[in-house]
Amino acid sequence: MTAVAIIAAVLALAVLSVQLGLFGNSELKAAKPLRVSTQVAQQEKSLAITRSFAGRIEAHREAAAGFELGGLINAVSVEEGQKIRKGSPMAKLDTDILRARRSELIAARNRAAADRDLARSTFNRLKAAIVRDAVSQQAVDEAARTIRAGEAALAQSNAAIRSLNVQIRKSVLRAPFNAVVVSRLVDEGTVVASGTPVLNLLEDGLFDARFGLTGPAADTLQRGRQATIRVGNKQMVGVVKSVLPLKDRNSRSVDVIVKLPEQDPSIRHGDLARLDVPFEREETGIWLPLTALTENSRGIWAAYVAKQDSKGMIRLERRQLQIIHQETDRVFVRGTLKAGDRVVTGGLQRLSPGQVVELAKPSTANHTSNGGLIDG
Repeated sequence: MTAVAIIAAVLALAVLSVQLGLFGNSELKAAKPLRVSTQVAQQEKSLAITRSFAGRIEAHREAAAGFELGGLINAVSVEEGQKIRKGSPMAKLDTDILRARRSELIAARNRAAADRDLARSTFNRLKAAIVRDAVSQQAVDEAARTIRAGEAALAQSNAAIRSLNVQIRKSVLRAPFNAVVVSRLVDEGTVVASGTPVLNLLEDGLFDARFGLTGPAADTLQRGRQATIRVGNKQMVGVVKSVLPLKDRNSRSVDVIVKLPEQDPSIRHGDLARLDVPFEREETGIWLPLTALTENSRGIWAAYVAKQDSKGMIRLERRQLQIIHQETDRVFVRGTLKAGDRVVTGGLQRLSPGQVVELAKPSTANHTSNGGLIDG
């Protein structure tokens, strides 16, 4: 063990000798201060931010189209994905029974018309005969009553025929608006009940976007106001169609419906959309770039401030912060940081409190409009 200790001591002396030979103790110099970039913090009295809310594209109108009457489907003349104009026929019911019933009603109407005409002739003859006292007044009155009964029967037959004509007309299913056929639910030969959906339709080309807004954002939007919407890589300006006067029970959000400005074939029902809502509230704080933040003890955030000491040296001080709002590349904070402080904006992993640094040359760019900081 003694030999090992002696060898170790000899090696240590050798290393020390080399170091002393290269860096003589009298020639040791302090390391050059690290150069840092800083920006001067500016106090803001309000927080103007833009919040983004997710939503869904919806057709302006959609319908599960079906017949008002039940019956046997004779034809479905449209296919899925087909565009149709308002009023175009889409499907037909079998109308053989209705047309046979219509023929019966027409015959009954003709019979009622003949009975009425006979009653009128009889009344006219009796009216002429009563002048000669050939008939009684009661016979004339009964003939007049027969005319009124015949006219009522004729009116009833005409009403029944009109009702049947409506049923025949409604046996053709027509498009309620300009639409695209999304799905075809039944085919020819199917017997459907009244109201059974036959085709699912979406209005062609006209879309709304529905968003669920939380917090004060919903209060900033009013009917008729413009709103900026993003669908994929496209940005467009829509108009607020309505702000619903109730909150969702689960999400506590308020639904806002925005009408899209124009037809766009690349936009589809069900697409995801985002609504950007700018609003401002009274809030005192300072904007900092994300690169100016460092994590302090116990998860508290902090920033480094470069200050000149009594000897004219630039030293770093750590200032604790509270984050009020965060965006992609900046944060709005308050805490021990004050307006006019020169905040270090990068390279924080190499810094520590009390460290002497050198300030980088001021940049010519002014960033006051992008976070309340000035390069310096």
